[in-house]
Amino acid sequence: MSSWWSSFLDIFLWFGMDPSDKQFAQAKALYAEFLASNRKDFKALNGSLANFDLALSNRREGKDGRPHPDLETTLSTYASVLWTRYEEKKSLSDLHKVIELDEEACTLWETIMDPASKPSNHANLFLDLGNAYFNQYRRNLTSSELLEKAIEKYEKLRVETDVQRRRRGLLKLAVAFWTWYEDDEIPKTRQLKTQRLDGAIAYLHQALEADGREILLERPEDVDGDQREILLNLAIVYYARYKDRKDRSDLDAAIGYNRKARKAMTSGNRNYVYCIYDLAEQLFIQYQHEQGPKDKGEVWREQWLNANMEAGKGEKELREARMALEEVLGDEMNSDDVLTSNAQKLLGVVKQHVDGLGKNASRNASSATLAGGSGSSMSSRISSATK
Repeated sequence: MSSWWSSFLDIFLWFGMDPSDKQFAQAKALYAEFLASNRKDFKALNGSLANFDLALSNRREGKDGRPHPDLETTLSTYASVLWTRYEEKKSLSDLHKVIELDEEACTLWETIMDPASKPSNHANLFLDLGNAYFNQYRRNLTSSELLEKAIEKYEKLRVETDVQRRRRGLLKLAVAFWTWYEDDEIPKTRQLKTQRLDGAIAYLHQALEADGREILLERPEDVDGDQREILLNLAIVYYARYKDRKDRSDLDAAIGYNRKARKAMTSGNRNYVYCIYDLAEQLFIQYQHEQGPKDKGEVWREQWLNANMEAGKGEKELREARMALEEVLGDEMNSDDVLTSNAQKLLGVVKQHVDGLGKNASRNASSATLAGGSGSSMSSRISSATK
């Protein structure tokens, strides 16, 4: 077929198209231009959204009075592109519109009883809606109903067959539970707080094990963003449960997952220094547990130094905490002044404890030598413990 005839046929078909099909095609083309511009051509993005809006208006009711067969796809695609603008501009009106469009698409898709007849990406709709409600809650912290709506949408992904979507849904559900737990403005019973905190941990474990394989940490670049976030959140939530219930197994778990999260990240990751700081704080608490209860000892009080510290007990944790804090303070990517100040304060306390353990080791060695007998071997064991 000659090129002129092909071009003529394309023009003929274009003019013979349903107006909404033209608008939908133009909307997608303009959105592709926006993406090709490295997300900088907002004229193309706004033009894309204007065409999606026209297509939607024409597809709600066709010439025969019935909705266009692709109405649900139009709604969800329009919402996805509008979400892109929301992420860039943070307009509340865009966020409200995203929820309105996705809810309408969700209502239409949920009327389809046969799962095989549902669009392949219908599960993404629950994730998108959950994210939209969660963002709306963050913009309006006085409304816990928005957070509950996010939780409701994320819960629908618990039975999703696609591993990646299920993992992400479980992760988002756990984060929503944790956010609810942390929000002091939400009325809650002690029992429900316990359930939601335990639920956050359970969902994070389900997300971690979604594909039945262990996360390998030898190469951080092989660990995806969701997996890193799961490890980091497990450390955070276990630490919260430790502070709530004082169960050392939760502290052990928090330390373990912080170590894994640290290994899975590079120093350029925005959460890297926070992960290391939390690890240092947890290791210092672990050290205190190893030392045993003191009369006046508290995490930030120097009175600890007046107590009888026992050389060797918790020293490994204490020295690891010191190295972690020094790494936080030496990280050139860290621009958080509050974090830097806290790290400096804690490092000062940790150093005093390291010095105190060294002095106690020296005193113990001298006492053993004066007592005679096996002083040399005692000194050797204490010295090796403090290296």
